[in-house]
Amino acid sequence: MYAAGRSLFVVLFLLALGSPILAAQPPATRAVGPAIPLKDPMVFYLAKGEPDSCGPGCDEWIAAEGTITLGTAGRMRSFLKRHGGNRPIYFYSPGGITAESIGIGRLMRERGMRAGVARTIPVGCEGDERKCAAAKRSGREIIARLTSSLSQCNSACVYAIVGAREREVAPEAHLGIHASKTVIVGYWPKNVKLPSEARTRFKAENQRQIRRYLVDMGIPAALLDEAEKVPHESVHALSREEMVRFNIDTRRVVESGWIFDDRFADKGGIFKSIDITDTNSAHYRKTMLQVSCFGRDKFLVGYAREVGPKEQSFAPVKIVAASEEFQLAPPAEPVVLKDPAKRYDVRGAPVPVAAFESAAAQKQIEIAPAMTDSKPITLKLSTIGLASAISSLSQRCGQEGRESGGAALVPRQRP
Repeated sequence: MYAAGRSLFVVLFLLALGSPILAAQPPATRAVGPAIPLKDPMVFYLAKGEPDSCGPGCDEWIAAEGTITLGTAGRMRSFLKRHGGNRPIYFYSPGGITAESIGIGRLMRERGMRAGVARTIPVGCEGDERKCAAAKRSGREIIARLTSSLSQCNSACVYAIVGAREREVAPEAHLGIHASKTVIVGYWPKNVKLPSEARTRFKAENQRQIRRYLVDMGIPAALLDEAEKVPHESVHALSREEMVRFNIDTRRVVESGWIFDDRFADKGGIFKSIDITDTNSAHYRKTMLQVSCFGRDKFLVGYAREVGPKEQSFAPVKIVAASEEFQLAPPAEPVVLKDPAKRYDVRGAPVPVAAFESAAAQKQIEIAPAMTDSKPITLKLSTIGLASAISSLSQRCGQEGRESGGAALVPRQRP
């Protein structure tokens, strides 16, 4: 079981302008996702997905994708005037011009918007970049799916998103910061250098504007100080603890949707990640679930949870799906991976496909108990995205079963 559980866990952790203008503009950052042309100017479009795809009772959202360039804030204001309503907005961006990102942030705060970090994937144009680009610029609402997997909001995009009234950053979303760089946007005579004093004055004024903005948005100005410590050529991904310290996303329990990813193993798999902290604790521990093929009528469920420093033994864990409970026997000892300071409770067991299909029609799945240093708790997980993920996985799963080396499955009908 340990070999199987360990492998499951490892897989889971995987301008031409009339006059010159100075701009604090980060370059394209390192690729976090697939080859999507994020260097293009940011485009805004309406998307519609399956029920609850953007949260309870939400199936329509605004996608904001690409680089924040000159005029982006104005284009967003015009877009929102044309399209009323109170839709959330999801960013997928490498960054751009900080003055424009501040304009975007103030606009979102003015309208009381909710924002997150996620990729919007139009249905029916996967693999056809031109077709997707045309659909996004058509002005029509697009049928799409929303995923936080491989999503990014880096550099100036971070300053934009903190302007939202509500901010939600999923466990696997990448929120990256680094020092800004002063560049010239527009025409500048060849071989004529901008005086260093002018760059210094501009950067100082730009940072003053960012500090005022952050304070107005209820964000500690220390976020800028932390960003300036990171070389411009690098990107530092904010940890969950840093997101809380900078008041970006302070939820005690943060979970992703159920995400199908065909890069897992040989046929793909479903994963869900959760960041959770105990009351009065500043440290978040991660729990991850993976569901993969296991024969004709079963899925293999992988469970991995970062354990607390005082935990020495583990209780049985049960998965409550619809009207059934399935127990995962505890491991004899925790698993240590790359970081020797972290230990993990890793388990695995087969679960009938029918149980997951039934659970997808419910509001939640329960994992109990999830041990803490004090007392057991029940982790109630949403089923957002589970139905479509199961459908995708079922299509990829083979018909021949594999022998199990994992924990015994003990089904029990709930009273």
